[in-house]
Order: sequence, then structure tokens, then C-alpha cells
Amino acid sequence: MANKLPNEAELFQKIQDEHLAVSSALWDLIYGGIEDKLTVIKLLLTLYLEANEAVPLNEVKKTFEHIRDVSLIFRQVIHPQIIKTEDKGFVKIKEESQSLPTVIRNLLSHYVGNDIQSINFILGDCLDDNRALEIPAVHKILFHVRAMEEFLTKLKLHTETLEERVKNLLTLPLVYLNNLKSELNAEQAARVEKSISSLQEIDGILRKK
Repeated sequence: MANKLPNEAELFQKIQDEHLAVSSALWDLIYGGIEDKLTVIKLLLTLYLEANEAVPLNEVKKTFEHIRDVSLIFRQVIHPQIIKTEDKGFVKIKEESQSLPTVIRNLLSHYVGNDIQSINFILGDCLDDNRALEIPAVHKILFHVRAMEEFLTKLKLHTETLEERVKNLLTLPLVYLNNLKSELNAEQAARVEKSISSLQEIDGILRKK
């Protein structure tokens, strides 16, 4: 985990006071590219940790590939000038990244960047020596992974708009009600369906904004 910035609280307060935000396109990239890969790494390493076994070299290579993907996406967010493709999706991401507030860019660079670098060093040593990843090193990597996840969650909470927060809060009850409907009789299911429709209508209105 990167050392905590002495003025971290002030920086997050600045984000809230000035209503600084990370665009939905960038969050999609961060969660789809960074969070998903971190989850894969965590699951893979935890499997061996629970078995009290070192991670074999072939799995170390896979983990290194995953963290390399994380690093690439991170650099696209922090340094959008490296995006050369003219693909519409990436052009939008490049534009959004260029408008990322400096304070958010610096926080991402410090916390996520340093944790990625630490994981790269640990895995790089194993690959250089052509050896398995021992349990103490697994703990270190998982520590860095969790630190990144915690930071991104905190940043998300401080940068999402009220509309985004409502949209996120709608997701869970919609999933729950849809699952519940299949367990009810026809009359009960019809009443639940009305609730689902209302929530979906609210969700649709928010997503059009």
C-alpha cells in the first residue's frame, strides 16, 4: 500500500467541495479493466493461499499478464496521450482522461500507481529467478490489490453524482425483486412486477440524463 498522503483528507474534501468528478466512461474503463483484473488476480492467488501452496510459475506468468493489463489501463487514464487509436470508444476515453481534474489524477497516480509498481516488482523477481511465488509474497500482493480496491471505492464515493448514486442503489433492489418474482404466486408476482416497472422507469430516466 502506498504511504498515505499527509493531506489526503484535504484533497478528498476539495473533491467534494468543488464537485470534481470522474466521468462514467472513465469509471467503466476503471471498473471493467482494472477492478475486473484485480478480482481475477485475487481469486487466483487466494486459491493457492487457501491450499497453503506456493503459486507455480505458469500461474505467476498469468498474474503478471493481468497486472500488465491493469498497468496499461491505468496509464491510459493518467496519460491519455498514449492512446493512439482512432476507435470511437477510445477517442472518448482519451477526451475524458484529458479533462480529469489534477487532484484526482494525482491521487490515482500515487495510490494506484505505487501499488501496481509494487506488485510488478514482486512478480518480476519471481519471473527473473524462474521460481514459484511463495506464500509471504502472495500476502504482499493481495495487500496491494485490496489497497487499490479500497482506494477506488473511496474515490468513487467522493466523485459520483447524486444521480449516479441513486442509479447504483437501484441495481440491488431490481436484482432482488426479479429473483423474488419467480418464487411468488401470480397475484403476488404481478404486484412485484409493478414495483420493478417503477424502479426501471426511474432508472431509465436517470440514464437518459
